[in-house]
Amino acid sequence: RRRPEVRLTDFQSWAYRQVEIERRRVVVPVAARRSGKSTIARLLAILAGLDDRPGDVGYMAPTLEQARRLFWRPLMEDLREPAARQFVMGRPDKGRMTLEFVTGTRLYLYSADAYERVRGDGFKLFITDETDDPNFTPEVFDEAIRPALSDNLGMLLQLGTPKGRGRLFTEYRKGLAGDYRDPSY
Repeated sequence: RRRPEVRLTDFQSWAYRQVEIERRRVVVPVAARRSGKSTIARLLAILAGLDDRPGDVGYMAPTLEQARRLFWRPLMEDLREPAARQFVMGRPDKGRMTLEFVTGTRLYLYSADAYERVRGDGFKLFITDETDDPNFTPEVFDEAIRPALSDNLGMLLQLGTPKGRGRLFTEYRKGLAGDYRDPSY
């Protein structure tokens, strides 16, 4: 059975360009529900897992159940394709939700309510999904994620749908021209 050709939406193409081509350190693609945020997260995680830069790939959702539902299950479906099986070494660890790519890069899933587990790891790409959720406190980023990205000058992809003018809105504004401008965004 042949699947239809996959095409990226404009939003997904923009996120791909920011991470893979322009290599921005922090990317904050803010989009509406059902816009393909989790799909682009899986694509970018696979691409980062297959490149030879040092570091691992991390994905974090507000809860572990959300990480399983939004990322892990669709990723396992993607990797069932015969052509995709060559990307992964061995069998994915379904209990710990980790897998190892053929390059030696590992993919780890985390939850924001247990962010301490990120400490001590080094990442080339870290993805946060549903980033405007209250579980994503400033401590999650300041004490766990940013230090884990510093060793390998890793990239942070913060996906989400804004809920007012909260943390995700503030992060998004850092990439805009003006007083809040941060060149790494």
